[in-house]
Amino acid sequence: MSLDFNDKDTAEPHDPNIDASLSLNPPVNLASPYESPAAANLDPNQSIIEIQSFNILSQDAVTDQQQPPQPQQQSYTAAKLFQATGDVRNLARSDSSPSGFTVHIYDRHIRTWVPDINFSDIAIRGQLYILWKTAWSENTSPIDRQMLLDAAALTLRDIQKDSNRWERNYSAARRRDWHPNFTAFYDDVFKGVWAHRMWPSPEMLPGPPRFLAEMARKLTKNSGVGAGTNIHQSVPMMGEVEGTVSMSPVALRTLKLRVIELEGINQGLREELSISLIIFDANSSAVRGGEGDFAAGE
Repeated sequence: MSLDFNDKDTAEPHDPNIDASLSLNPPVNLASPYESPAAANLDPNQSIIEIQSFNILSQDAVTDQQQPPQPQQQSYTAAKLFQATGDVRNLARSDSSPSGFTVHIYDRHIRTWVPDINFSDIAIRGQLYILWKTAWSENTSPIDRQMLLDAAALTLRDIQKDSNRWERNYSAARRRDWHPNFTAFYDDVFKGVWAHRMWPSPEMLPGPPRFLAEMARKLTKNSGVGAGTNIHQSVPMMGEVEGTVSMSPVALRTLKLRVIELEGINQGLREELSISLIIFDANSSAVRGGEGDFAAGE
């Protein structure tokens, strides 16, 4: 048996175990089996843009997580707003408010300040209070006088509605229930110089109360528990009050008026009883006199 070895310098291999079609260097026009067809036509700039977009989205997500949740805007009916208003502050102009002005109210129910409340939606008492307090703050910091005069004109129009119904309630007999300086502010400043769009002198403007609750000691009927308290006074809950409960000034005054009324009724009954006794005695004397004359005639 003879072995046939090829020459080492032979360019063409004749090993039957090696496929001559295989090559370590594929042709240029043949794509790599590890490369996707889409990647072959991919623009290098497109990958950079996609990476930058991903980074921006990631930063936005982190920013959203870091931002604190915004409080939901409270919605109030007229009665609910009256019940909730414990104090008023920050009178300002607003393009989104129906009246053109907004205030912040202290909601006694949730115990926090609620912004962006329409100025004309709060009660007349609250409007007068924030006007008064804002004007007084000029002693410590500058204010927008024209804004205040415009807001005061809105309040005056609200007061004059329904044939001055609010002023009829604010009668001379009830003025003692208000803050001691309120009469001077209302008569001399609000309905005096402000009605003519003039600004009062510093000595003409009296000092306002510290809180809305001090504006008027008299509370309206069915005003609810704690309607007269301010933000620094806690409302007693059920089971917290023990022993003797002190009466509010309004309840005490109402009780005194009731006692006076009952005393008047009692006095009237006494007078009627006295008159009835006098008439009865007179009639008895007449009857006895008639009986005596009749006996003498017999």
